[in-house]
Amino acid sequence: MISNIRYTAMARWLSVVVLTSLLTAPARATEAEAGGWDLSLEPYLWMPVIDLETPAAELQLDFSDILEAINWVTMIAGTAKKDKLTVFGDVINLKLTQSGSEAFSVPIGPFTPTLAVDGKWTIKAWIITGGVDYELARTDKYSIGGVVGARSLWLDVVTTETGTLLRRSGAAKQGGSDWFIDGIVGMQGRYALEDKTFLRWYGDVGTGDSNLTWAVQGEVVYQFKRFEAFAGYRYMTWDLDSPALNDLTVSGPRIGANFRF
Repeated sequence: MISNIRYTAMARWLSVVVLTSLLTAPARATEAEAGGWDLSLEPYLWMPVIDLETPAAELQLDFSDILEAINWVTMIAGTAKKDKLTVFGDVINLKLTQSGSEAFSVPIGPFTPTLAVDGKWTIKAWIITGGVDYELARTDKYSIGGVVGARSLWLDVVTTETGTLLRRSGAAKQGGSDWFIDGIVGMQGRYALEDKTFLRWYGDVGTGDSNLTWAVQGEVVYQFKRFEAFAGYRYMTWDLDSPALNDLTVSGPRIGANFRF
């Protein structure tokens, strides 16, 4: 659980090392400056389907459900590149809340009173992926790199049901939170299609606190003068075994822009 000392220490390491490495890497002063860093910032919109399994229930949310339930969401990535080495990070933070009501007729002797049931669920999550990528091969047409890093998942899922019958009410609450941190290895690359258009792909697999986690994504990127625009698909999944969460899969199309400076 998140109160565990090991989780707390690793969580601090991940959030501090990954994010500060992106924010404090030396900026490139000029195009001709030797040994400088090339930075990029990539805000994006991921439009996924969320499949969530807990010991108490299974939940599937389409993107339309997510739009209705959003309280807040942040999705942003960034890199710092020097020669063949790239430091990268990707952060997702969101909170979803949804509620509803149903009424049932309950026969009690000669009477049929109404049972009113109010339900509410809340999902809060942080997904942070970070690491380093080293370029293994490059030609005019393509490039390939090897990835080593870590992925952190913090998830809090709570469901509450309140029932009222004959002016008497009762409530039931289920759920919990947990934090998982996994080491990952993978590959990434790009392949040129035309002068300003290329394919970009990424894949990783890992384990640690989860039994298994893996992610893949592919995108078509178009280069404008000052930035790149992309559209593609991302799939990310965890096989978990905890009191709060069994399995989680997040998958769907992704669009965004990459600003380099």
